[in-house]
Amino acid sequence: MSDKTPIALLCPSCKVPHQFDTYTVGELWHVLEEGGPIEGFCLTSNESWHASAEDRTSIARALGMAVWK
Repeated sequence: MSDKTPIALLCPSCKVPHQFDTYTVGELWHVLEEGGPIEGFCLTSNESWHASAEDRTSIARALGMAVWK
């Protein structure tokens, strides 16, 4: 069993959601706290991107992190 946490990101080019299991909960928590990028890649459009602010907020809320605007 993997300790990676699945997250879904929408490809900005083809608008198709993709699921990634790249990060553990601890890694996601750290990346979000430090403001580091959460990266996605789409095989269809052959494009990589960083999660949007909205995606980051959704991920943080799903992890139970306090989110301030």
